[in-house]
Amino acid sequence: MSRKFLVLLAAVLACASVTGCTKGSDGSAADENACQVIGATEKIINGDRCEGFTRSPVVRLLTQFSDNTIGVCTGTIITPNKILTATHCVVNIQNGAGPTSIMVISGDAGQDTTYYAEDFAFHPGFRAELPDKLFNDVAVVTLSSYTSIPPAPVLVSQDAAIGSTAYIYGFGQSEVDPEPPTSLQEWLDSSKELRASNMTVAEITNNHYWAVFTSNSGMVCYGDSGGPLIVERPTAMVLGVTSQLVTPDGTCDVGTTALWTRLQSSEVQNWLRQVAPEADYR
Repeated sequence: MSRKFLVLLAAVLACASVTGCTKGSDGSAADENACQVIGATEKIINGDRCEGFTRSPVVRLLTQFSDNTIGVCTGTIITPNKILTATHCVVNIQNGAGPTSIMVISGDAGQDTTYYAEDFAFHPGFRAELPDKLFNDVAVVTLSSYTSIPPAPVLVSQDAAIGSTAYIYGFGQSEVDPEPPTSLQEWLDSSKELRASNMTVAEITNNHYWAVFTSNSGMVCYGDSGGPLIVERPTAMVLGVTSQLVTPDGTCDVGTTALWTRLQSSEVQNWLRQVAPEADYR
């Protein structure tokens, strides 16, 4: 059984196999509510694809790395100019390559707005025990301009309970692509759909939330890294950050386990308060 990290990486102008999705369940009311929680107006197709999310704090990230690879991820606006995401979305953890540019795109395709990063920071305690584990997989990207989209509060004062429902989001691809993207524009075109669903918290450790995906729940997959795990208390709050998969065969299917970085960890929340002190912590 191997762990997979959910950023999409491909060498520019070279072929790479790409999978990814936040797979929805059965078009249930829970899936519809997942879209509504972040300000999307409706759901379409299987109850997992959000529309009308122009004012949603969930955004997509495209990172160009110094080794000529491109990473596709998801993030969350937590202040007018700061995006919460995963460390492995801003650093290629396979070889340590850093970003040459980070684009952040908000809103529906055709009504979207592009922002550029002027800085980023990742947790100093981040460690990757490859091929198995990521710890403190959290980062903050600082934009060069401000967005008017309302930021999402960050829940640090309490955990979700085991067995409780939370909501997952991401811009990952929805199926294996026989001709994966090879250019920045193709990456932009391939990651336009925001998908959402519900999940049930199965286990909590000091650094992670765990969930096992069933036929009745959604699942995160490649390209959804850095996206939020959200609960309503009573408004939408960010509970965790999508980090990694435990999968027997590299697919995102029933039986797959996913891990989210737990923001309530003292190690994580103390760092967040330092790099984004103006965020709304609750």
